[in-house]
Amino acid sequence: MVNYYKILELSPTAKEDEIRKAINKELRNWSKRTNDARLERRQEAERIVKYLEEAEATLLDSSKRAQYDAQLRTAPTEERQFDDSDLAGKADLVQEGWQLLIEGNVADALYVATKATEKAADNPEAWALLAQAKFRWGELEDAIYEYRRAIKLKPNVASYYFDLGSVYETAERWNDALQQYQRASQIEPATTMYQAAIGILLLKNEKYKDSIEILERCRQQEPDNTTYQWFLAIAYTESTYEHWTFIPDGHETVSSGYYATEKAQVQEAEGLVNKAEALKFDDDELTAHIQSVKNNVQAMYARKFYGNWIVTGVYILLGFVMFGQGASGAAAGLFFLGSAGFYIFASRPPQYKLNRKIILGQSPTGGFDGIIWIILLYPIMAVWNFFRNYATE
Repeated sequence: MVNYYKILELSPTAKEDEIRKAINKELRNWSKRTNDARLERRQEAERIVKYLEEAEATLLDSSKRAQYDAQLRTAPTEERQFDDSDLAGKADLVQEGWQLLIEGNVADALYVATKATEKAADNPEAWALLAQAKFRWGELEDAIYEYRRAIKLKPNVASYYFDLGSVYETAERWNDALQQYQRASQIEPATTMYQAAIGILLLKNEKYKDSIEILERCRQQEPDNTTYQWFLAIAYTESTYEHWTFIPDGHETVSSGYYATEKAQVQEAEGLVNKAEALKFDDDELTAHIQSVKNNVQAMYARKFYGNWIVTGVYILLGFVMFGQGASGAAAGLFFLGSAGFYIFASRPPQYKLNRKIILGQSPTGGFDGIIWIILLYPIMAVWNFFRNYATE
């Protein structure tokens, strides 16, 4: 019986959110390997993706999960099936070991791989098999050592560097992983999977510009690969605020976070989030996140009245009063009401302009905060606000 919790490296008591995140993480990791040119690697990836899809259908359904958990508790424990007598008639131990990995029998694959290296210590494929078995068994340092043995015996095999990079990435040794992926790509520059590994690693290290450049190229090479599009969507979305102004804790007027202060910043962010939204992938959580970011970006164009309501109210009142004072009074009333209306319209800067002024400690009203000054200069202020909030950037 397949132990989905073991595949996901989770406890049987894991919550639904933990399971969903683990499934998504492993699906992205193994889906990119289903295009591997090596048959045994591709079959291994396809098998694990199949198990992950089964785990998603089972563990995220409460009734199915309860039934599965009950079966898992009564399932027999795994025991090693292979011994020396079983291997006596096997001509190709490497092939046998890979078949065991494809079937998910990591313990037996580890045993067979060890025997393969003992039988042919100069066979790089035997060491690569042992390294992959150790990796799947969770022994990362041993896996690194075994892959280095394979590379030393045959240093021109791109897949060895790629697989070693995967081990380093799992161990979060980012620079080492990047170096191995780059070497794999140098040996086989036409292999999209190796390029994508570099782009994804750069994304994880928040080097968005370089990541986007590589992942866009991967998408062009394999337009139907939704895994590459998923990572590219993340790269677009996470880079949305990259050039916005970051305010740390302790600012006098605003809380910490990223703020757009220029129209160009908003336009750039809008373009990135639109690109992310246009990509094809199956992830409701990411889709919701992209929509949330898009809403935040569009909010930067929103205009808000930032003037003096008291003086505006006075002008409106005077306008209605003057309308009852004959023809000359009506003209004056129109002047007051027109000035108030134009002032209200003109005193509505977009949010990114407000952000800039607030962050810099400037007055959004242009410095004319005094009631007397505003009363005396009200029409002029309306024209000035229109020029600042509409006629310029």
